[in-house]
Amino acid sequence: MTPTILFCRGRSDEDAENVQNAYETLFAASGFQCIFVPVLGHVCTNLDELTVILTEREHEYGGFIATSKRALEALKICWGRAVDTVKDFEQTAGGNWRNKPFYVVGKATGAAARDAGFKPVGECAGTADVLSDIIINEGRPSAPLLFLAGDKARDVLPQRLSAANIPLEKVMVYRTGPLPDFEAVLAAQIAGCSRDTDIDWVVFFSPSGVDVALASLREMTWWSKVRCASIGPTTSRRLQDEQVKVSAEAGTPCPEALLAAVLQTSKSPSTEIPIYQSAPILNL
Repeated sequence: MTPTILFCRGRSDEDAENVQNAYETLFAASGFQCIFVPVLGHVCTNLDELTVILTEREHEYGGFIATSKRALEALKICWGRAVDTVKDFEQTAGGNWRNKPFYVVGKATGAAARDAGFKPVGECAGTADVLSDIIINEGRPSAPLLFLAGDKARDVLPQRLSAANIPLEKVMVYRTGPLPDFEAVLAAQIAGCSRDTDIDWVVFFSPSGVDVALASLREMTWWSKVRCASIGPTTSRRLQDEQVKVSAEAGTPCPEALLAAVLQTSKSPSTEIPIYQSAPILNL
């Protein structure tokens, strides 16, 4: 019987369509029926401040840090403003910005940075801890790094860099909040399944997503039998705080690592959380 997996995120996104479709492509090829339910919405903030930094303060920074593709959305908006308002921005300050290191924590953010014309560093890091190690090992930058953060950003990376005497300036460029009508969308998506059976897996992608979705999911008749997976250790800890057993955890925040962890658990149930860095080769 075909197992069904519920992803607590949208199926597609205008800035990450290929990445999100990869979840469906990989899991469907491995025999899963996929359901996507969007949980969170994002709003860009402090765009005026970031535009001023780009146009007037380039010389004050040694590079960028971004741990979410949402930060790249804000950066692209402000970059467009800079191009429209400052003569020869691309050839002056813009060119200098592009020559600075652009540190990212995962493949999705790295792809967004590359699409914006930057050369990302750290795409395989997977966590803020590992990215901190990469930055520290590269040595103290000539100027503070500009951290493009969200309102839910943890302090791990700033604290690690501060302890290593690497200066950092954080600018909050987006806020995260719950999407309305999550329960109605969830019910509609499940009703649209090709078979009238329970959900086998639920995947969570952020602590905020856990906070929004968990109460509604616990009301479902199939919840007691479902297995839960997470995109990484921070999300796993949030689930465990809520007394939810995490059956699989991706070693890096990407579709391949998530699939590997889920497949291993499906084949060999264990009391320990399996964490895998990459997936088996698939004949797609």
